[in-house]
Amino acid sequence: MEIWIHTQGEPIHTQAEPGDRLLDVLRRFPISFSAPCGGHGNCGGCRVLIDGVGDRLACRTTVADVMAEIPDTRLIEIRIPEPDAAQILTDAAGLEIALKPLVTREDVALPLPTLQDQRPDAERFLAETGHCVPIELLRKLPFLIRNSGGELSYIVRRDNDEVIDLVERNATGPYGVAVDIGTTTLAAYLFHLGTGRPLGHRAMPNPQSVFGADVISRIGSATASRRNQTTMKERIGLAIQELASALAADAVRGGEDVQLDEIHLYVLAGNTTMLHLLVDVAPDSIAKAPFIPVFTDTYILSADRFGLAVRPGALCVLLPSVSAYVGADIVSGILACGMEVENGKNRLLIDIGTNGEIALAAGGHLYACSTAAGPAFEGANIRQGMSAVVGAIDHVGVKDGDLTYTWIGEGGTVAQAPRGLCGSAILDTVRVLIEQRLLLFSGRMVTGMPGKLGERVIEVDGQPAFVVVAGHGDPPTGAVLLRQEDIREIQNAKAAIAAGIATLLSVAGLQSGDVDEIYLAGGFGNYLDPDSAIAIGLLPREFAGRIRAAGNTSGVGASMCLLSTQALERAETIARQTEYIELSGDPGFSDRYIDEMVFPDLDDGDE
Repeated sequence: MEIWIHTQGEPIHTQAEPGDRLLDVLRRFPISFSAPCGGHGNCGGCRVLIDGVGDRLACRTTVADVMAEIPDTRLIEIRIPEPDAAQILTDAAGLEIALKPLVTREDVALPLPTLQDQRPDAERFLAETGHCVPIELLRKLPFLIRNSGGELSYIVRRDNDEVIDLVERNATGPYGVAVDIGTTTLAAYLFHLGTGRPLGHRAMPNPQSVFGADVISRIGSATASRRNQTTMKERIGLAIQELASALAADAVRGGEDVQLDEIHLYVLAGNTTMLHLLVDVAPDSIAKAPFIPVFTDTYILSADRFGLAVRPGALCVLLPSVSAYVGADIVSGILACGMEVENGKNRLLIDIGTNGEIALAAGGHLYACSTAAGPAFEGANIRQGMSAVVGAIDHVGVKDGDLTYTWIGEGGTVAQAPRGLCGSAILDTVRVLIEQRLLLFSGRMVTGMPGKLGERVIEVDGQPAFVVVAGHGDPPTGAVLLRQEDIREIQNAKAAIAAGIATLLSVAGLQSGDVDEIYLAGGFGNYLDPDSAIAIGLLPREFAGRIRAAGNTSGVGASMCLLSTQALERAETIARQTEYIELSGDPGFSDRYIDEMVFPDLDDGDE
């Protein structure tokens, strides 16, 4: 069957068999499209518009299904919804690091050859610099010497003194790009490696999301098909290329003459699964007990391996991980927060995502664990949850006895209505329910309560639901609701994080009140209200007043390693010295998890 896929770019033409799922057809191409549940039909995120049929879930619809609805058709046209621009945290300002990148530029003036000095060009270069020119660069050497009167520059690695490029003396580089490869988003930062000057940052959704919202879904997709695994590797390479190109273009518009072939160094952080997929290594064993990754070490590879090298010689550094579920992103976060440096304080780093990674610095030791929080706090598995994009409600509160809320895009030049709840608003809404005694400690919503807020608890599809945005009709259409089934997802997520924190503190012999500083990492941690996190029991009450949003610590740590080999060495030390606590093997974790399922501070009892 002939298929046309209409997306933001040029239409894509392909062929498919009657038994092919539309999701599998779409996965063949690097288009911006997601299937948060991995194609199991649980989330509704892979909805597409089919001409002559209407809206359908791509994971639940085969080519044969469409053919049955449009008899005698020879062409299927699929239209992909336009992606929303995400509110992604990228800022890496305020870096303090001794500038000493892995690659550096050196200038040299070579004596010109004469009849009395007929040494070969490579020998002349070696005599003046002490460096050999690799054979793949020899073809450039005579032109640079003779076109510049013997004055040229070269890029050399500090770790092994290898020359990786020859450039003209008036070239502006070298430049480097640090990338945080998140499961949900990618954030990239461009720096001038000679001065350490930041030149811009960019972000984009992770294009692997069509294979699932979380790492377990991605591993499942990679395990199911070698083609899927290769496709995920290629998608990340293309995404990093796209980010680097956009950063270079931004810098040119800002007055910096950045050329792509002057980007000589990439430093990449990410969780362990993302790094396995990046290098096309099967991550199967990460998802099965005893959860063993194939590698956790630092690797310095040719950027050409990922399609990133415009010129041969550009390098790509993969930062080290600790374990299967504590990756280079957390190592980078520990580095960014300086937690490996003993200062007499107990410090906790919490990255609340689909895998809630937690790191603790206490008594000169580093501990870390990972807990399967699921994607609820990122808007997935919540019926009207969504990412932090235009139309997402981001904060909820109470004023004059009724609900107030704000949303991303509110008051913009183009009218935008609220369409759903992102993670920070989900926390705020649950907090309102708890404080207004509309939610029992067990997690059951209370109906029939008086007042404006009580009247917002209605019955929809046989279950209670809280109306955040009122709609029209019965049941309401155009409304934004938080349903009883959503509360269960939130309970699971918050219990996983809270039990992980309690277990890590127990291993270190600490109580919640013993923690001096708490860093919340990542975009969600930056935008959530700490009081809401405490009110729903996600964080202990003793943390109040000690919590600070640390921003994208993974991106900051990767940027530090980009600019300094000393920082890279610190990251390797952190990875070696961090003691990983496997929560599934901790005898107390399950009990803590069950205890944390309930919500705090309610006087009401469950019936």
